[in-house]
Amino acid sequence: MRMAVIILLVSGGLANAQPFQPLFNGKDFEGFHAFARPLPDGTTPDAWKAWSIKDGVVTCSGMPVSCLATKAEYENYTLKLKWKYPADALTRVKRPNSGVLVHVNGPDKVWPLSYEVQLANGDAGDLWLQEDINKKFPRLDVVKERHDPKQPRGFN
Repeated sequence: MRMAVIILLVSGGLANAQPFQPLFNGKDFEGFHAFARPLPDGTTPDAWKAWSIKDGVVTCSGMPVSCLATKAEYENYTLKLKWKYPADALTRVKRPNSGVLVHVNGPDKVWPLSYEVQLANGDAGDLWLQEDINKKFPRLDVVKERHDPKQPRGFN
């Protein structure tokens, strides 16, 4: 399934807000690497076959199943992106699917230990936990004060 993505990043917290800094330069994959899921026969396909750039937009074909990742690591950031599926997406596949992985840890594999901001048709915006090779999920802690349903606090 083809999907177009434009990704931007801001580093620094709100207290010392910095201007948005593009992760993607609009012309090539400088600063990124890609990795693919091994096939049943044990070979690993060329992950770059899934990724292309057209008119300054990153496009993913979905095959081979792969991840595109920044070479640099980031913390305390706000990630902004624009994404869309082609107009004919629902006529070609039952459920267009993609996602953005954040807070990735461990080795480059499909799927790495991470949080996935789901972009699948019908689930866009959901937060999914991606387990690591040992079936360990990332921690998702909630502030203790928010556990008490008798103490409504408005939006969390």
